[in-house]
Amino acid sequence: MDIDKKENKKVLMLMMIVIVLLISFSSLSSARDWGIGTEKSEEIFNYFSNIWQPQSGNAEICDLCNTKRYDCTAYQCHSLGTSCEFINKGTGFETCVAIERSIEPAIITVLETALPNEDYYRYITEGASSPEERGAIIEYSETEEGCIKPNTEMSFGVSTDKYSECRINTSRGSAFENMAVSMSGGAYIKEHEITIPSASLLSNEELAAEGFEIENDRSYNFYVRCNTYDGVPNPVDFSIEFCVDTGPDTTPPNITEINYNQGATGGYITFNASEIPLRLTTHESANCKWAFEDKEYEVMDYNLTHCQSSIQTCHETNLPGLAPGEKKEYYFRCIDKPWWQEGDDGKRFANPSSKILTLFGTYPLEIQKITINDLENGSTIKDASDPIVASLKVKTSAGANEGNANCYYSENQNTGFIQFYSGGNFDYATEADQNLHLTEGIHTYYIKCEDQAANFAYGNITFTIDVDKDSPQVVRIYKEQNKLKLITDEEAQCVYTTTHCDYPYEEGTEMTTLERKNHYINWNSDSTIFVKCMDEFGNIPFYQSQCSTIVRPYGN
Repeated sequence: MDIDKKENKKVLMLMMIVIVLLISFSSLSSARDWGIGTEKSEEIFNYFSNIWQPQSGNAEICDLCNTKRYDCTAYQCHSLGTSCEFINKGTGFETCVAIERSIEPAIITVLETALPNEDYYRYITEGASSPEERGAIIEYSETEEGCIKPNTEMSFGVSTDKYSECRINTSRGSAFENMAVSMSGGAYIKEHEITIPSASLLSNEELAAEGFEIENDRSYNFYVRCNTYDGVPNPVDFSIEFCVDTGPDTTPPNITEINYNQGATGGYITFNASEIPLRLTTHESANCKWAFEDKEYEVMDYNLTHCQSSIQTCHETNLPGLAPGEKKEYYFRCIDKPWWQEGDDGKRFANPSSKILTLFGTYPLEIQKITINDLENGSTIKDASDPIVASLKVKTSAGANEGNANCYYSENQNTGFIQFYSGGNFDYATEADQNLHLTEGIHTYYIKCEDQAANFAYGNITFTIDVDKDSPQVVRIYKEQNKLKLITDEEAQCVYTTTHCDYPYEEGTEMTTLERKNHYINWNSDSTIFVKCMDEFGNIPFYQSQCSTIVRPYGN
């Protein structure tokens, strides 16, 4: 009877809603027909489903892709507009640019920022080597003729108004495709630079000593052509010219590089190394010496020998090894024109001050600790997820620079080592960590760490991954001191109701728990207890209608 009343009420409500809607549509139709309260109009909309296409134009927003926090992709670039092109794939110069198709070649101008020093070097864009061709002369303000000093590294460049690849040659009139040296790294860019090493710009004395024919006019001419992204090359050369000073070389050699880190703390030497291989380079041919004290070149104690080089700018020797923790300073000086005999006053020029190298002897690098989820070797990691995400960590000490090292891991003892990610920090550090996604079973990882002195330390860790997807099992039920006691096979929390099993775990009443495996409620023989238990990983009976156990206490 009650069911019939409810059904009648529903039918009545539906009829009322239909009547109200009919009245509303009727009123709206009448108002439109008679022009009451509205303007009569009719519009037809047609919708078609098509593949999405980027907007035409939009050239001005292509560069937005390059300013993204993460690298721009070809898909993102092309989606900004039809003028956006993703260029230089695989070159390291990937860029989203606005390409305006044109059959015109690029306009080439000088690139001021490419000069070594804008205070002393400048481009002269008038009076280039060939009047019918555009170009520039590079002038150095510190010499009388404006020529650069010999044995000086020289850099220059050009700028293009279109994305282009530029190439350079030492002979005039070569077609772009026949020019071998790229100023752009093979990429299409707008700023193009090249550096001429000092070993290519020798002094007249050095050239004569090496048996080269000397020209009175020591001018260097370079010819540039560019090819746009649309494949339109320049029809004529853009020339760049500079000269090298022919006067006598009166400057001492500059020691440009030593093969040990010369940061704030100097260089670190491998533990127990009996010798320290040392190599230094000079900007011009020279003879070099070293000593344990700061001395004039002529009285320094030990000679460096020349490396295998026809032009003597590379020098090497073996320094004696260092004791662990020992700090020692070494002093170096060089003299130019090695083809002259020592003692030819006024012809050779030595360094007026020494280049100082500080080196540190180191102790062996040590791996202090290897852990997985902060647990030691032989541990078991238990979780319900599969795979389990676990954190492998390594801590180092001793060695060079207080134990700072780069650490690597592998499941193979000899190969396949990968550097710890450590949150994206790949600098030397005393701690390294790596998240691993691991399946159930026994795992062994091998660790290799290397410090700044090439000291190595090795270690490994073995652990077990146990994937637990089973809910706790009740293994014993009995009465204890007027309490109903349940014991589970693992640590758990149990809840109950007195009605049925089909209830959410969260709606159950918690049982008193001791030591995480013993669970109690008051003894009551008048009620049936429907129990569900959950372990530390959130495992409960799979179906909501299931219980961990059902208990009916009997008797007093």
